[in-house]
Amino acid sequence: MTLTDVLEHFKVKPSELAEKLGVTPGAISQWKDGIPEGRQWQIQLMTDGALKASKRSHQSAA
Repeated sequence: MTLTDVLEHFKVKPSELAEKLGVTPGAISQWKDGIPEGRQWQIQLMTDGALKASKRSHQSAA
């Protein structure tokens, strides 16, 4: 899933998504290159599987 997918699904702005997920808006702003895998699983549960977690959409730092 991508940040755009999540924002469109919930029909929210990044700051509203941050509140919904219990994170800071700064955390959301770091997701441009991908949503952390653990957070993706949280979102998958929140959307009853409408959005699926994917390891490929998060690039880990080396």
